Amino acid sequence: MCNILYITTHCNLDCEYCYEKATRDAPGFKHKTVTKSEIDDFVQEILKREGTETDKVVSIFGGEALLRFDLVKYAVEQICKYLPKTGIDIITNGIFFIDIENLQQMKDLQEYSSKHNVYIGLRISYDGSGNFRRVYAKTNTPVTSDIKKVFENFRTLKMPLNIAYTVHKGNCDKKSFIKDISSIILKYRDILDRISTYFYEEEIEEFYGFTHDEFLEYKNWIKERCTYLFQKFKIPLCYLTCEACSLCDKAQTKKNYFVPDDGNKFVELRHEEKFDHWNDEFKGTQ
Repeated sequence: MCNILYITTHCNLDCEYCYEKATRDAPGFKHKTVTKSEIDDFVQEILKREGTETDKVVSIFGGEALLRFDLVKYAVEQICKYLPKTGIDIITNGIFFIDIENLQQMKDLQEYSSKHNVYIGLRISYDGSGNFRRVYAKTNTPVTSDIKKVFENFRTLKMPLNIAYTVHKGNCDKKSFIKDISSIILKYRDILDRISTYFYEEEIEEFYGFTHDEFLEYKNWIKERCTYLFQKFKIPLCYLTCEACSLCDKAQTKKNYFVPDDGNKFVELRHEEKFDHWNDEFKGTQ
């Protein structure tokens, strides 16, 4: 079970495809920020339901949760106190980490929590060539250059980088997507732990006029080539290369395979020398 803690509905960005945008833009919407008392209740409910001996997962969301780092820190401290054997997943736009001192605070919190058998993972939202749709709420200017500064701060502090990449109409050209992912891997592979990929399926289907079956065909084209990238660079592309990657114990074989979304039959990936698309589709990414 994944236990979700919403810290605040406030956000410093105004991304046009955000799943919270329609709610926040609705007339009469009132922002909400969790209280310490509510965090206490959240922790105690998990303790009552799941105990201390089982593995547990807590996802911390917003808005932008790190706008209230004080509350995130408090939640982590309470989890450390009452809920050992917990993995904490924090989804963030990363802006908080433009200041490297803030990133150092997070690193310190990770080190503190690990001593209590609680592990914090960070996922930074970054959509590559489609990042122009991620803009500051106050100025409507893209955040791309600032997020690249954040990645360099991760490099400076030698912290593992996890990227959450959303595929939407602004970056869904399949060949450009592959080049985009390849470029990210090559630029940050010294610190890159994994890239988690999410498809805005409804928007992509509308953009291309796809039927659902055509969308699956499109996604499987990407999935096969991303499995090849995993084979070459050993950087997991979560939700695309699961069958070839053993990090989450989901691998079905020691070989590199991909499984089409519309079937259960394993399809063996072509060997590198037989991968006919490499020169055209990956040109300029080596």
